[in-house]
Amino acid sequence: MLSKLIENKKMIIIFVAAIMMFLQFDKAVFDHQNISNYLIFQNDSEELVINKMNYPKIRNNGYGLKYKYSTFRDNARIVNDTDEVSDDFYGYVCDNNSFVRKNYVKGNIIEFEGKKRLKIIDVEIKKKKAFISLEKSNLNIEDNLSNLHIYEKKTNKLIDRKNIIDYVSQVGIQGHIFSFLYNKCHFSRNMLYHINNLLLSIVLVIICILVYKRTNLIFSTVMYASFILSPWLTSFSRNLYWIPFSWFLPVVFALLYFTDGYVTTNS
Repeated sequence: MLSKLIENKKMIIIFVAAIMMFLQFDKAVFDHQNISNYLIFQNDSEELVINKMNYPKIRNNGYGLKYKYSTFRDNARIVNDTDEVSDDFYGYVCDNNSFVRKNYVKGNIIEFEGKKRLKIIDVEIKKKKAFISLEKSNLNIEDNLSNLHIYEKKTNKLIDRKNIIDYVSQVGIQGHIFSFLYNKCHFSRNMLYHINNLLLSIVLVIICILVYKRTNLIFSTVMYASFILSPWLTSFSRNLYWIPFSWFLPVVFALLYFTDGYVTTNS
């Protein structure tokens, strides 16, 4: 009966330790004033995974990571040859490229400098040129073509001009896994962050348990404290690119191998 109570007490301690570590990694409860820094840490690396989640079928050559490379230019300019357009034409001409053909469609919105927005009425493709007809306005288009933004008609979402390219420096298994969970299983990005934090918490608590079996309670407690109070672990914990729980899996396997059948004199 006593041994059963002791075992139950140990399980409760382990459970509480895991929950505390999860809360630190997920909410930075012990360093909450710096949570904004944790949330943006290594965003550039994580974007490789986010791009795969958002654009799963673009350049799908087996790589699990993608990055945004270069910027599509439309080379917008005023129509100089009036023979190419009708007398009541109001708009501009740009290069006929893949970005223009895909995004310059009837109904989409063009935002000029000064936040002036005009709807696309029609698009006419002539060889290497695309003639963009806009709704009539008193806006002097010639003076506002240097910085254009395009918005989707239904969602009012800004259309990204970046070109999505495969990141070929690695296979990117994490990108495949998170993209599947995000697009096929409909996990939200926050849910993926929670999973990452939970897995790291579980792995680190297992390490502390195995260290306790090999050494003693004091040593394993110090190790637990170093994990939960580490700003670096908190910063990396949620990152979908670095998936830090995977860093410690070899440690778990090594401790399991060397702890098998080992009984410490301090247990």
